[in-house]
Amino acid sequence: MKEMVIEKNRTLNWVGKIHAVSLFVAALGILILYFSGVPGFPLIPPGPIILGIAGILVFTLASRWKWIPFISVLAGLFISFGTIIEGSIWGRLTNISDFAPFVGTLIQGLGLVVAVITGLIVLAKAFRPIETV
Repeated sequence: MKEMVIEKNRTLNWVGKIHAVSLFVAALGILILYFSGVPGFPLIPPGPIILGIAGILVFTLASRWKWIPFISVLAGLFISFGTIIEGSIWGRLTNISDFAPFVGTLIQGLGLVVAVITGLIVLAKAFRPIETV
């Protein structure tokens, strides 16, 4: 009969590190948009703060608390849906001549896609029980 044991002393693997870095990359993309003067941003944009805190939580706590990636995946999805609902992403991605908004949007989008995918992988690994014989 096989026992199911949950691993206690996990370290953040390479997928978790990519997940955390991609959250920071997405935050950097938003900051590029903000500092390049894209209209519609509040005085202090919440996106980089949300993604930055999520990335810090993943780097510092994900190896100890397996539910931390839930927060980071939710943060990535929240910012992604907000970006899509806001709607100007499509105009910025098709206007390459306006370079800074194009690059910022591209960096933000790629960071968010990678963050959500790798976050789901981290979650799947965190909640997978280890079988012992």
